[in-house]
Amino acid sequence: MKASHGVIRTALLAIVVAATIQVNGAQQVPAIDSLMTAADFRAAGLQKLTPEELSILNGWLAKYTMSVVAAIRTPQTANPDFSS
Repeated sequence: MKASHGVIRTALLAIVVAATIQVNGAQQVPAIDSLMTAADFRAAGLQKLTPEELSILNGWLAKYTMSVVAAIRTPQTANPDFSS
């Protein structure tokens, strides 16, 4: 079964953020505007957000990314049984 582009993109983002966290030694996730190009930021309409709204979005992104990082770090079973 092939993974969707969204899943792959999320996993790659989590890996990059995990590497950033490990290099910096802090549990900090980069702000969304530092992860996107200025053109992508504008194309997504994020420049319309107030500083408070952008802060809330960055907080959500940090929580979500840390949950993905935690899931990646959690050992998975070698051969899960999907038959049942």
